[in-house]
Amino acid sequence: MARPALKPQSIELLPQVESLVRSGQLKEAQTALQDLVKSKIPRQIIASVASLARRADLPLIALKLLYPLVRPTSKAPATAIPLEKMEYAASLIKIGALDEGLVLLRDLPTSDPKRDLFTAFGLIGKWDYEGSIPYLIKFLHREKKDAYLKMVAGVNLASAYVFAREYQKAKTTLDVLLTQTRTNKMQLLYANCLDLAAENSIFHGKWEAAEDYLQRASSVLQSGDRFEFFIRKWRAVLALRKSPQDPAAQDTLKKIAEEASKRQLWESVRDCRRVLALSQHDAGELLHLYVGSPFEPFRTILKKEMGEKFTPPERYEWCHGSKKSSLYLDLLEGQERKSRAKLKVGQIVHRTLLILCSDFYRPFRLPTLFASLYPNEYYNPNSSPLRVHQALNRLKGWLSKHRIPLRVEEMEGTYRISFHAGGTILIPTGSSTSKVDILKRHFQGTVFTLKEASRVLNVSSSNALRILNSGIEQKVLQRSGERRGTNYRFH
Repeated sequence: MARPALKPQSIELLPQVESLVRSGQLKEAQTALQDLVKSKIPRQIIASVASLARRADLPLIALKLLYPLVRPTSKAPATAIPLEKMEYAASLIKIGALDEGLVLLRDLPTSDPKRDLFTAFGLIGKWDYEGSIPYLIKFLHREKKDAYLKMVAGVNLASAYVFAREYQKAKTTLDVLLTQTRTNKMQLLYANCLDLAAENSIFHGKWEAAEDYLQRASSVLQSGDRFEFFIRKWRAVLALRKSPQDPAAQDTLKKIAEEASKRQLWESVRDCRRVLALSQHDAGELLHLYVGSPFEPFRTILKKEMGEKFTPPERYEWCHGSKKSSLYLDLLEGQERKSRAKLKVGQIVHRTLLILCSDFYRPFRLPTLFASLYPNEYYNPNSSPLRVHQALNRLKGWLSKHRIPLRVEEMEGTYRISFHAGGTILIPTGSSTSKVDILKRHFQGTVFTLKEASRVLNVSSSNALRILNSGIEQKVLQRSGERRGTNYRFH
């Protein structure tokens, strides 16, 4: 049944929804938007409604509004304007389909400064904070109208400087933002800036300054506020950094990590584990963090903190309970060694399990899983979730059939692998050598293409090409043909 036309008074509500979003009243904004999209949205405001939905944490609504325009079919032809494509790309980035969003942004005209801002958001989503810095600076120089959006970009720039350990640049940026957010009574942004200032001070051993920033932040927040948790987290980090061997400080941060897990603040869990492992010089836990964090920028920072002598192994034993238990699953071979149950390497069930085992901390959202399972396909908000569910169900069926003591755990639309008994999973660490081994097991004796390698490895074409070039350098792989006719074969 066709949706009713949108009433004029509903259109007049858009500025009120904008105000709700900017003031952080997201539940109220979501209710208004969900009522709004029950009617047919006129084309002239569809990008504006999509933008509000994305910023109100309803990115799937934005995607469903814009998908018919950005990804038209022969049966339903359409031509999206750059603004609609940009909002669609920003929503893809919001849901975790980062590569598709970044490619779409790359092909847009450079005239709109928000292209730079959304590109920065996509890079930050990939933990490439340093790569985001030039785009954020460019946006701040070019944006002339939206002061609020400039402050949001400024906070992200400060966060990128903090991650890159650029103390003075972070401090200079935050000093300006603290003045602006306090003057304009933007309490949440102000508290966020104080939190970042404390983090920046902690990284560089400025304990008194960090304590001052945290005290100021706690004075503007109400008990139970989401940011109040982060204040307590950084107080615990500060205490442990000041006294690394203090059992009480260690225990406090462990409890913070447990609370972060209950709140599903997965990156805080990862961060707390990193600080604890560094304070205790726990090489085993640091290696666990390295292997279980599939972000090269994070791994680079971790390697620096661990020292230049650190060299990750090509494979890692992810253990739960006793090593003597019944499970020993080799992901590279796709085989459980004791029961001899075997997956077809490179096929959908094997690829799904590889992806779920790549991050030990953050569960995967459906769009992120889709992007990894089908790296050369567009995300369709109507059909792609079903395809991912089918892959997950096939994996569940294989685990059940062979009585493998692993489960695919679902939590509010996210998915991860978990042990329900003791066991070991032997995991390739992500090195080019391990990836070449996966390709060799799948394509030995046959000719294959870049696209096929990309699909088997669950990586983008650019990353697959880098891995293939590594195989050529190792002289285990040969290339023939040119451009689209390029093929590969193992010796």
